[in-house]
Amino acid sequence: MGTYWNLESGSFKSPGFSVINIDKNNDVSNPDWESHAYFRGELSAATGSFSGEITASGGEIAGWIITDDKIYKDVPATGNIGHQYVHISSNFYTAENQIPFNPVFWVRYGDVDTFYVRSNGELYAKKAKISGEVIASSGRIGVDANGNGGWYITGNEMYITNGQNNTVYFRDGSNAYQDILVVKTNGGGYPFYLHADGYLHAENVDITGTINATGGTFTGTITCYGTISGANISGGTISGAIITTTGVNNGY
Repeated sequence: MGTYWNLESGSFKSPGFSVINIDKNNDVSNPDWESHAYFRGELSAATGSFSGEITASGGEIAGWIITDDKIYKDVPATGNIGHQYVHISSNFYTAENQIPFNPVFWVRYGDVDTFYVRSNGELYAKKAKISGEVIASSGRIGVDANGNGGWYITGNEMYITNGQNNTVYFRDGSNAYQDILVVKTNGGGYPFYLHADGYLHAENVDITGTINATGGTFTGTITCYGTISGANISGGTISGAIITTTGVNNGY
């Protein structure tokens, strides 16, 4: 096979390469030529300039590999700079031997995934510095390398559950109990909670310092290793105490 020339239009055809010139006006007195080049195989050029559309099933530009569903660049480690890989994809892989977490955009440094955006909208950044306002309807902070633990944050509370399945809640007081701080045990009990109106419940308290109260109720036996002073003391049993009063002393 040889090369075929059209002397009128300048078009030519060769095996694996052809240039077709088309007169868009279809008027020999006032032609408007448009050229279409077709290649089969590899095209190499030191420099080049193209206008219009370039169509190919795959290729490489400046080290970027282009296929029908992704663009990526794989840069080997050199000196103190580790292996780097950048990947942009329109095909959401699921095979374990490919990319199991379905990235649309993926960056890897060495053997560590440093940044990716998944097809479900999830964004991961190993180290992120953000200035300005971050707005989210919910989230989790303090997650370990395996994706476990951390503080869960919602619109009206923040909570964490430890390895013993005990949970601590910080709330905005908008629920029926007006909770601000709540501790829930793995058995389902609530040994400590604080409400927005100041009500405090604690099942086992060790307090140092002074307790000031305008009133209150105690049940059971109160053991004191110091001095109890007040106006009215009635009912119950107080042992081991020196009691001083400034008002009526009922029963002592």
